[in-house]
Amino acid sequence: MEPMMETVGKHCQGPLASFQRCILGSKGNQAACTKEQQALADCAAQAVPVLQTMKQQCGHLIRDYDACLSANRHASDEELTGKCLGKLQALADCTDAVKTQAEQAGGATSATP
Repeated sequence: MEPMMETVGKHCQGPLASFQRCILGSKGNQAACTKEQQALADCAAQAVPVLQTMKQQCGHLIRDYDACLSANRHASDEELTGKCLGKLQALADCTDAVKTQAEQAGGATSATP
């Protein structure tokens, strides 16, 4: 997953910086930054095509993990780990499987620089 994030960072510097500035400017209120978040997501989908497949195949697990984090946002790190680690592992397993399938099918996991 790290090489994909590096590719997104390399190819999507502008949208990533805009999203980060928005989050900081809105004091962490991600809902105030939907336009910037969508621009980053669109750029990432172009830079790393397999991310769109991951989103489609693992979307329910992403939502489960996000819901767990949100429901436990006031928990300590230890409590959060205990409550959400299983959901994070399921998400990691799914994204690893999608990446493996793409590699076996000869699909590119990143755009050509």
